[in-house]
Amino acid sequence: MDHFAPQSSDKVNIVLMLIACALAFIVPLEMVLLSYAFLGPAHYLTQISWMHDRDYFTDQKMVWAYGAILTGLIIMAVYLPQMGGNDTIYSVYILALSAAFATVVTPKAWQRIILPLICLTVFLVIRGVFPEFVLGFILLFPSVIHIYVFTGCFILYGAFKSDNIWGFVSFAVFIACGLVFYFVKPSDIIIAPIFVANNIGIFERTATYLANLLSFRGWVDGHAVLGFLAFAYTYHYLNWFSKVNVIKWNVMDKRRVFIICVLYVLSISIYLYDYRIGVLALLFLSILHVLLELPLNILTIRSIGNSILKIIFVPRTPSF
Repeated sequence: MDHFAPQSSDKVNIVLMLIACALAFIVPLEMVLLSYAFLGPAHYLTQISWMHDRDYFTDQKMVWAYGAILTGLIIMAVYLPQMGGNDTIYSVYILALSAAFATVVTPKAWQRIILPLICLTVFLVIRGVFPEFVLGFILLFPSVIHIYVFTGCFILYGAFKSDNIWGFVSFAVFIACGLVFYFVKPSDIIIAPIFVANNIGIFERTATYLANLLSFRGWVDGHAVLGFLAFAYTYHYLNWFSKVNVIKWNVMDKRRVFIICVLYVLSISIYLYDYRIGVLALLFLSILHVLLELPLNILTIRSIGNSILKIIFVPRTPSF
């Protein structure tokens, strides 16, 4: 797994974290909207391209097709009530997650069929016992879990791989930048009130849910969570772009570069025309990149576990 930043990029990423955190504190609402619209599409397109050249870190050549089908089911469930709504979205996300897990950890075809079915059954039981878990999962899985938890896992794995103190410092800074929004309220300044009022609603549902989950008698409010989301989205994208010289995601033929550039310009044009239409138009691509990244997420988490076990049984001192 050579796709993480080497030692030399740790300090750069710390600076990017601090910049993203500062911007999210100063203009949290505009920041989450602008990052999602202008940085998001470039991230989706280039990451999918990079993962495609690496078979999505699996031995299955058709992962992109499976991902597209599952994404299509999610989109239909969002817009067609007869598709089952939240229950269907929940089931598809769980199926995608368990299938990615099975693909990474099991070598045999029959195991890759049985394991997802077992995982799906377990999570359906959880849904029956805790119905409120469904809404929380479908709101947080493609947002907070994807952009903050998995990004943190990448940073931590990079620290273990480089065995350099700055890697662990960058992970600590990342966690601190995320947590600070729950202790220090971000600014109430709104530079573009009409733009914000018309479009911030797409993030408010997630922010409200997370605020209620972590409220502790009103300690955390939706505005604080929106600031956190602004930081998480902005750094999630900046972290990806900062890896260009390490993982070489920009290495592709001219034809693909042209296609990506055209799609990106088209995406931005739609957002500029109408932000809400842009969100709807890019929803498929957004969800697809989340699902296609799952095998890489599972590999990363497994590698972190192996690194921790090595430290427990064979202690080592990080190099400076």
